[in-house]
Amino acid sequence: MRPGAWRRLLLEKVRALSLYREQAEKGLALVGEVRGERLREMRELYAFFERELPKLLERFSEGG
Repeated sequence: MRPGAWRRLLLEKVRALSLYREQAEKGLALVGEVRGERLREMRELYAFFERELPKLLERFSEGG
């Protein structure tokens, strides 16, 4: 495996997570925030991963 391959692989997964977040948002638009508790939680979790995973990978690349 090439150097940095794991980092690149995980960054690809972040892109996939954004698709799940977008689907949760579409579902919430259909059922509403009040009835969509699970979808709201899903959206928030995937949004968190989208924000934080790239930062963690950057820290890892820097040796931190």
